[in-house]
This record gives sequence, structure tokens and C-alpha cells, in this order.
Amino acid sequence: EGHASGTETVQFSPDSTRLYSCGGDSVVHVSSCETGRKLFDVECPDVGADAGYLRLALSRDGKHLATFSGWEDTIHLWDARSGLLLRTIRGIFGDERNDDFQDCAFSPDARRLVVNSNSGDRASFVDTATGSIIGSLRAAKGERFCACSFFPTSPFHQPPPSS
Repeated sequence: EGHASGTETVQFSPDSTRLYSCGGDSVVHVSSCETGRKLFDVECPDVGADAGYLRLALSRDGKHLATFSGWEDTIHLWDARSGLLLRTIRGIFGDERNDDFQDCAFSPDARRLVVNSNSGDRASFVDTATGSIIGSLRAAKGERFCACSFFPTSPFHQPPPSS
């Protein structure tokens, strides 16, 4: 069963047992790779009709799912196995520019997200447990961020120093 308004993102779970897809209908379909049957849908709240296509990112351990729209400054974090909403994060880029998201990726340990703006001039790092912004980067003049990814040696992947 497809999406009502086209498909934007399709991603396998790390163990290749599930397929996650989303698009213009504000729904994530979660299907079994073995049978092809839909297991459940994740209905994304607060995604208006003019919000653009829904996008998703899946954590490397397959436990967490992030959904976001290209035209809204909101990320929803979900339990990827059950579809239970865990946290809603708003205002990552602030209201002064009404900027929105282009891409999002989990750190290898799923404790952080990197999110880049549609304008491409900045990326922010978000703590997934609290929703707090923990850092940001600005693109060099005339350059822009187009996609997000974490590398295992990234300083944002390292555990925070103990106090």
C-alpha cells in the first residue's frame, strides 16, 4: 500500500526486517520485508497540509525514528519498533527566520541528531533525551549544507566528559 501523495523517503531497518517509508500524507508506513505486509502506521501530528513531504531518519540500532517535514521546525522522535511518540522537538532554528529542515541524522549511539536547515547555511546538534541544542555549525560564505551524516570518529559522537 503506497502513500496518498507520493513517497519521499524509504529506509531499511539495520537488521533488514522492516521497511520504513513516508511522503506527502504525513504517515510513516512500517512494513515487513519478509511478507511485504504493513505492520503499522505512524501518524505524524502537527504536520499541516502545506508542510511539504514528510521525511525520516532511522537510528543505526533500529530503535529510534525521527520524522520531520521540509517546511516545519518540528522533529518527532518515535520508538521505531512500536510507533510510540517519545518526544517532540520544536524551534531548533528559532522563530526569527522561520527556517525549516532539509535533512536529519542520528549519531551512532542515537543520543544526538544533526539537523540542517533548508537554507543550507547552518546545522544544529540536538540532544535526543532533552531536545536541547548542544551545538551548531555555519556553512562557509557561498557554501551550503545539503545532507547530514555522522562518522564514528565525530567529536559529537564521543561521550560527554563526566563531571
